[in-house]
Parts: sequence; structure tokens; C-alpha cells
Amino acid sequence: YYPDLRAPVALERRRYQQKQQEQRERALVEKVEQAIEDLRSRGILLTQPAVCQQVGYSLNGLQAYPQVNDLLKQVVEERKTQIGRRRQDRDQFLMDEVQAAIEKLQSLGKPVTHKAIGRMVNMSPACLGQYPRVKEILDRVAAETRRARKKKKSALNRHQ
Repeated sequence: YYPDLRAPVALERRRYQQKQQEQRERALVEKVEQAIEDLRSRGILLTQPAVCQQVGYSLNGLQAYPQVNDLLKQVVEERKTQIGRRRQDRDQFLMDEVQAAIEKLQSLGKPVTHKAIGRMVNMSPACLGQYPRVKEILDRVAAETRRARKKKKSALNRHQ
């Protein structure tokens, strides 16, 4: 038993444990980066749970390592960007579909209503209204329909 050696041995133990921790983290960073690339190349949706499953660790287990946690945060941000882009693409697609439906209804001389538009694009008016630019078109159509009805009603009232 050497009391004078206790402090230096404890210090050396902490250094060794710190070095081991850093090595584990570096290895795990490489494993997570590889998992992310693998998921991307296979076209699998990039999510934290997918990365965890690929690596074989729980989310909490991975988040315990700062560099790995940063990678997981990047996965979340990338996912948010993908969702935003997809939503914009869908909004543009639906906007084109709705515009085509309006033109078709007008060419057929049929009333241009939210319900009629929805039927033509196979979506309910409520679902269509969730897309901002599509909602603008639907609101414009509704306003035009109201104006036309008002105009027609006032014309009928004048003739009576």
C-alpha cells in the first residue's frame, strides 16, 4: 500500500478511461456515418430510429456521445428539409391539377365549386385546403363564385 501513488494512479486511470471513451466515440462516429450513407444508398428513409437500428444502439446510447449526437441532429435537420421540399413539390403538383380541373369545368360549362374540383383531383376540399397555394386558388374560386351568384341575384331582382 503506497499512499503517495494514489493520486497519480487515479489520474492515470482517468486519462486511460478518457482515451478509451474518445476511441469508442471515434469508432461510433464512423459506424454512424457509414449507416447514414448505407441508408441513403438503399433509398431508405433517413431517420434517427433507422440509424439506430442500423448501428445496433438505442437513441439514448448514441446521444451519450457528443459527436454522434451532432450527426443525429443533422439527420433530423436533413429530414425536415426533405419533408419541406416534398411538400412544396406536392403543393406545386396539386396547384397545377386544380388549375387544370378549373379550366376543364369551365370548358364543360359546369359550376366551379370546391367539391367539383376535389372530385376531379381525387381529394377532398378539406385536404386540398391544407396546401397554401392551392388554398389561395380555392379561395379565389369561392370569391368568384360568390360574386357571380350575387350578380345573378341582383340581375334577377331588377327584372322582377
